[in-house]
Amino acid sequence: MRFLLMGCCVWLAGEVGRAENWPAWRGLQQNGVSREASLPSNWSPQTGVSWKISLPGNGTSCPIVWDDQVIVTATSGRDHRELHVLSFHLSDGKARWQRTISGHATPLFTQFPPLRGHAMPSPATDGKHVIALFTTGELAAFDLNGEPLWFRSLQESDGEIDNDYGLAASPVIVDDLVVVQVDHSRESYLLAVDIDSGRTEWKQPRTAIRENWTTPVIVSQANSKILLCAGSHQLAAFDARTGRSGWVSGGLARLCCPMPIPVGDRVVLTSGPGGSVQCLQLSGDLMTPPSQQWQSIKGAGFVPSAICVNGLYYYANDRGILSCHDLTSGEELWTQRLIGAFRGSPVASGNGIYFTSIDGETTVIKPARTFERIGSGTLGVPVSASPAISQGRILFRTEKHLVCIGEALSR
Repeated sequence: MRFLLMGCCVWLAGEVGRAENWPAWRGLQQNGVSREASLPSNWSPQTGVSWKISLPGNGTSCPIVWDDQVIVTATSGRDHRELHVLSFHLSDGKARWQRTISGHATPLFTQFPPLRGHAMPSPATDGKHVIALFTTGELAAFDLNGEPLWFRSLQESDGEIDNDYGLAASPVIVDDLVVVQVDHSRESYLLAVDIDSGRTEWKQPRTAIRENWTTPVIVSQANSKILLCAGSHQLAAFDARTGRSGWVSGGLARLCCPMPIPVGDRVVLTSGPGGSVQCLQLSGDLMTPPSQQWQSIKGAGFVPSAICVNGLYYYANDRGILSCHDLTSGEELWTQRLIGAFRGSPVASGNGIYFTSIDGETTVIKPARTFERIGSGTLGVPVSASPAISQGRILFRTEKHLVCIGEALSR
């Protein structure tokens, strides 16, 4: 029995190219790919900008979109203990609502925060709930009007979080559960809470797993949904409903940032630094490990996630080297040096694939077996977060602003 791809929210009915939501980190299918057919391919600070609004604090979380609502998180104040969840109209960028909660008083990590703030995990929505998680372990739920539903401090309920960079794994919604992957230097775990109450439904220890920053991927086996969790030398499977631990597959580096990419009944994953790329054929059985289709030391990197489009695997590493591999054989087809270094992950639509550097320079390429640049854009300011795609718009989160690229919408 084979695995099938499952998005973290309900798939929207309709033909390819129809406008769709972007409800979580890496979009509707958890792979960075949108079915929309028409997106802008060229822009600058003077052209192609629909709207630009200031944010009250810092962060690298990705914006999400549900209908006319754009939701993003940010943090500000002393030690970035003011945690913000903000909603704007997609049509014109005008504010809908803002909620602020207090962060944990003793954040343990010492690297990027508080310089970049505690808004690294991206929020998620199922069209009824908005789930926000911050690097300090604050987990909160709101309805789409911004009314608070529940709040939970993971450091208070489940122990102090010891991670030099803070949590970066984004929450995922699986039916009526919110799942959070907490990998750190103490006792790592996978946690599922009830989406309506925030109460623990199950908690599964992750033995021998240390700091990682990658988000779980959801796949489906018959009537069951399975969570695939990368981290510290291994990819592990868990039953999403019960938390039951399943197969474990090795071959990863100790540090895992990129998110595994589900591609039908396969998954492609990388880790690093110094890791490799693996393409695994999933068995369809929770207890039977996958088989390796291919492995390559090329096309691997540390922070950005990769993307798979039209049977091809693309990866732009931290230094800006973009490589393309055949998804069936793993053969490297070409490499190309892009402008700048990279932290954010690429997105794709019917137009092409969008790679955005830390300098805010976007290269748009045609998904093909040869390199072809078909567009470019610049924001003129740094961009560390990954963009979102929805309703013909591209949403970028810069250090201080949320920027919408595309024609103005009416509402």
